[in-house]
Amino acid sequence: MKKKILVLILIIMVMVTSCIGCGKKNDESVTSQKGDTTSNKEEQPKVTLKMTHFKAEATEGINKIIEVFNEEYPNIEINVDLLEWGNYDTILKTKFASNEIIDIICLKEGDLLNKYGKAGYLADLTDKTFMDNIQDVAVKASATDGKNYAVPVDNSPIAVFYNKKIFKDKGFEIPKTYSELMSIAKQLKEEGTAGFALGYKDEWPLSMFQSRAAVDVLYLQGQPEWGKNYLDGKTTFADTPEWKTVIAQCKDFYTYGNDDPLGVDYNKALDMFAAGDAAMIFQGLWILPEIEKRNPEFFNNDLGIFPYPATEDPSDVKLEATGDFVIAAGAESTHLDEAMKFLEFMTTKEAAKIWTDNIKTISAVKDSSLSFAPCLADIEPYFNNGQIYDAQPYLSQLSGNWDGQITKYIIEYLIDRKTVDEVLEAQDKFMQRTLNN
Repeated sequence: MKKKILVLILIIMVMVTSCIGCGKKNDESVTSQKGDTTSNKEEQPKVTLKMTHFKAEATEGINKIIEVFNEEYPNIEINVDLLEWGNYDTILKTKFASNEIIDIICLKEGDLLNKYGKAGYLADLTDKTFMDNIQDVAVKASATDGKNYAVPVDNSPIAVFYNKKIFKDKGFEIPKTYSELMSIAKQLKEEGTAGFALGYKDEWPLSMFQSRAAVDVLYLQGQPEWGKNYLDGKTTFADTPEWKTVIAQCKDFYTYGNDDPLGVDYNKALDMFAAGDAAMIFQGLWILPEIEKRNPEFFNNDLGIFPYPATEDPSDVKLEATGDFVIAAGAESTHLDEAMKFLEFMTTKEAAKIWTDNIKTISAVKDSSLSFAPCLADIEPYFNNGQIYDAQPYLSQLSGNWDGQITKYIIEYLIDRKTVDEVLEAQDKFMQRTLNN
């Protein structure tokens, strides 16, 4: 009996020892597998992606996003090529024509995105699940014929920034009509302060203003398909009185702005506004990091923002919240999977926070914060109440450089080389030449 018990004990001991050994082997196996995973990640072949962008003020933020992205994907190197916006389209055309591969392409929502998407240069993102991380309005507004070829990165209001201290000292209220806005600008100009900071040596700020004014007084006032009607031959610039209103508003800004607007560039205009030499500037949220650099105290305490009141009806006042920056993957990229990983990362809240903290524009990622600049409290009610619109679906109805060309004609009007009628007639002739080609 004792021998049987002893044998049983020995059997049990052998079994326990065996189990312990198995457990140890299993643990070693798990550890080995984990180690292999890490090793495989580290040993993945290096891939270099080429990225082009045009947004100089966003360069630092883009570099920080890439830095954080590389913490997760150390094998993916991204070389960033900053190009000047005025020549961006021309440079891209040249690169594509020479079959140069661009893995990641930054664009502006609207005509440029539509053109390259339709031409097949951009990868289709329509069915990518990471697009669900982006605000629905941004996804819809950036679509090209029902397909998405880019990730909307920001949702950047374009509005009137103003100096709260100047307004308070003068007893001004936030204007709700165009005549109220001009009354303020006129008084300021007469008393020695520029109503508006204008940097029209660079033509794009004027182009941006006239096109947005056109949306406010034309497209949103009962003619939402004016551009399409123009292409169908149903209307012209010369036969549309609202375009005369747009040009008149350009003249008012020119009159009540700083001296020599056509001799002052964009950066100098920002200097003037940040220094308090001009009370207002019509711009997009992308100016926030530039204002903060120039005058942090002003940025934190006295910078305000309100929607542009383009008409005499206060109920027309809405905030333009248009996507300014979108990011796409080149359809011919030889590293499309890696490019897609970066695009997916751009839809995360982590990337959104880096973007808003550094670039100071509102991210298109769902549930992103508006707390990165004090002045955004001024426009938060417009987002909460749905009083926003995207200008691009209107502006993109006409293709080509229509807005840049009419801007050149408007400048001729501002310096008394053309009448309003001559501006509109010249624009119609330009459009016909463009469409016939």
